[in-house]
Amino acid sequence: METPIRIKERIIEIRKKEKQCAKKISWDLEDEGVVIHYQTVQKIIKKEGLTKKYRTRKITYNYVRIPLKKGEIVEIDVKFVPEPIDERRCYQFTAIDCASRWRHLQAYENIDNVSSIAFLKELMTVADFKIMSVKTDNGSIFTNRYLGYDRSTDPTHPRLHAFDILCNELGIDLKQKLRTWNKKYNNTKHCGLNGKTPNEMLKLLN
Repeated sequence: METPIRIKERIIEIRKKEKQCAKKISWDLEDEGVVIHYQTVQKIIKKEGLTKKYRTRKITYNYVRIPLKKGEIVEIDVKFVPEPIDERRCYQFTAIDCASRWRHLQAYENIDNVSSIAFLKELMTVADFKIMSVKTDNGSIFTNRYLGYDRSTDPTHPRLHAFDILCNELGIDLKQKLRTWNKKYNNTKHCGLNGKTPNEMLKLLN
């Protein structure tokens, strides 16, 4: 049986726009009242030459960058050091000034609040410019805004994280990396959830 042309066109449209796999496309079509097996979707994608290409020509884009002042935004990140130092496990704290790309590194044995605070204090002493704001991820060593607020006795007035308090004392604004894909992730159908989105699963679990 030949797949109707309107369904083929819709499959091609979703594939080009959302870059989704065959299963997710079949789930989206099911929401639109169209029942089609994901293997059929996969065949159409392949026939139309819309399968993923691993060797593509790199396109160079000219980006317009907004000039920053040194110290205006300093990114702080942490990563695990694969090789032990003196037979001890270590974590590398990195600070990068977004304007000059100036960098400061330090290794700590623990990834905790004590280490993050010690690194910020050290950073303030070695940087020859005023740090106006720091940008971090949402790790618990930097903030409790995303991991600790719901555990607070009063979520509307939670206790500030020690890193937040130090930033306030030093006159530094603490900014969080709010990844825009996070919202899309929570509204995307997942194979591990059998076609449900995380937000839909939350409603089912209530």
